[in-house]
Amino acid sequence: MYAKFGKIQVRRERKHLYDVRKGEYLGHTNKYRISLVPGDAVMLALLPYKVTGHALTAPASAGKGEIVKITAAVQSDATPAHNVLLLTVRRPDGAESLEYRAGQWQIQVKDAASGTLAQKTILLQ
Repeated sequence: MYAKFGKIQVRRERKHLYDVRKGEYLGHTNKYRISLVPGDAVMLALLPYKVTGHALTAPASAGKGEIVKITAAVQSDATPAHNVLLLTVRRPDGAESLEYRAGQWQIQVKDAASGTLAQKTILLQ
């Protein structure tokens, strides 16, 4: 196999660049040098702000049948726009599930562009 080198230049002001597939921050730039191997894919995201974390809220505990309110928001160095967030809820054994089981459940939110994560634990009684 061989690699081809390319240069991506955005004809705009500098933006915050992320490698979406790797979940990596690549810098605040309008240029990026990249090495591509035939058949490989790269997905990049340009944002006008740097994602610094997430605000994730959930109650510490809940009873069976109780509605649980979970909120998640992107934290950034400027006003965030519309981000795609993946919300995952895992039961006490670590598997994803919609069925009830008592115990410590893990709630995780991941930003699709930056790969940043936040987690909370909730006790289901």
